[in-house]
Amino acid sequence: MKLEYIVAVGVRLFAIGLAVNVLRSLSLIPTYLNDSTSHSELIVFYVTTAAFALLALMLWIFPLTVARKIGAFPPQDPDALKDDAYHRLLEVGLILVGIYLLYFAIADAAYWIYLIRHNADMVEAYGEYPGLTPANTASVVYTAVEFVLAIFLILGHRGIARLVWKVRTA
Repeated sequence: MKLEYIVAVGVRLFAIGLAVNVLRSLSLIPTYLNDSTSHSELIVFYVTTAAFALLALMLWIFPLTVARKIGAFPPQDPDALKDDAYHRLLEVGLILVGIYLLYFAIADAAYWIYLIRHNADMVEAYGEYPGLTPANTASVVYTAVEFVLAIFLILGHRGIARLVWKVRTA
């Protein structure tokens, strides 16, 4: 199996996770309609849900294209050294871990964007800002760090693999 096929499988798994998150969000529609949710909050909810659904659909339809954009994998040579194959598998593993982290970072970011937007609407409606607790602020920072780490793993997989390889062979 080619390495880009393995990454494409990871992209498809990410699409499935994103679709499950969209379905979970759609199950909350009756709650939002019965609650005292403003029209702007509903619009933000529908737009973000539709954007994530479209992203999941695109990732499901074009996983190989996304995999090839993530990393340019050289064709596998049957006479390649085993060490080179392990190095490539390490790169693929780093990409898959990055995709896994990116899924959770996007899901958490959507939650925090909605909560902050909801708090802003509370200021407009009631003149008071409930604010974020210290635990919520820490979670927002954690989500940002998780997102940066996921992007670093996906885009910097070659450098990290080289560093791991140097440490391993030293």
